[in-house]
Amino acid sequence: MDSTSVFAIAQHLSQFNSGYKTFAVSGIFNLHKSSDEREYIHPVLQQYEVEPRFEVCDDYGVFYNFPQDVSFSFEPAVNAATYALTRATIERSVKEGAKTILTGYGGDHVLGGSEVVLADLAGQLKIKALFSHIYPFALHRRLSVPKVLWHSAIAPHLNLGLIKEWTTDRKEEYIDELKQINTFNKKNFFRQISGTKARIFSDRVIAAEFGVDISHPFLDRRLIEFLYSIPGELCWNAGTPKWLLRRTMQNKLPNDVIWRENKTDHLSLTFQGLRQSWPVLYPAIEKGRVCRFGFIDLKEWRAALELWRQGHLTRDDIWVLMAIEIWLYRLEQKTSVS
Repeated sequence: MDSTSVFAIAQHLSQFNSGYKTFAVSGIFNLHKSSDEREYIHPVLQQYEVEPRFEVCDDYGVFYNFPQDVSFSFEPAVNAATYALTRATIERSVKEGAKTILTGYGGDHVLGGSEVVLADLAGQLKIKALFSHIYPFALHRRLSVPKVLWHSAIAPHLNLGLIKEWTTDRKEEYIDELKQINTFNKKNFFRQISGTKARIFSDRVIAAEFGVDISHPFLDRRLIEFLYSIPGELCWNAGTPKWLLRRTMQNKLPNDVIWRENKTDHLSLTFQGLRQSWPVLYPAIEKGRVCRFGFIDLKEWRAALELWRQGHLTRDDIWVLMAIEIWLYRLEQKTSVS
């Protein structure tokens, strides 16, 4: 929804400025079928009568050509692991003549919403509206209505349920910030916006390499202020995220795109990258530099790495820890200081 919405709006605006030209560059996959989205891309391009510009990204797994193609930046960046994939699509855009690249980044953060809007409805005693959202959500997710009612609508008022999940093992400063926000929907909005800093890596590191600007329309301050002020159920509606965006894009995008709920994953590409880079990657990270800062015990770190490599569930913060570990490794390389 996000990148296609940005493209559709850009195409519409280009009608009013003859010097304003837009085109779409899409990463595609011939080998990793589960990652390929051409069944959704082609209808969008056909609707706007635009020729496809595809970049085949089958080889750009995580930590591609490690450590040479893992860019070093001024601070650890979680998305440095996908540097090769991001760089390839940006490079293709520049070769096609792009001066400014618009992305759909931030759409999930500012428009996705959360079932925590149920807590706001409960707090406002809007019982009819509350259950009109709970029933379809519980049915779609195969959850019990009482469980949803407790976990998402009632428990947050007692600092339990969703709120407890949001604040467990978090810094006091962050928890204090949440306490100062007066609705649960806005608390969630603050959480999501706090996680958008990953864009700095592509903006300052990769874009600078090619001398191009990268812009994220969903992170425009005016849009953020508007979305922060509206009722949460306009974004999250009975379990459907991005409700407002989907309704706004009616007739501007194919219905199959607008009402698609599942996002494409890149798991096969991720594990291909791990298989290819592991012989060089593991000796560089098994040292556990992150353990010196108290983030994780060395034994636990190595066990988590083995599980991660094999595709098993592991720590939620494994990507963050990996980003820090890789950054420290590259710092050692540059400074010759361990």
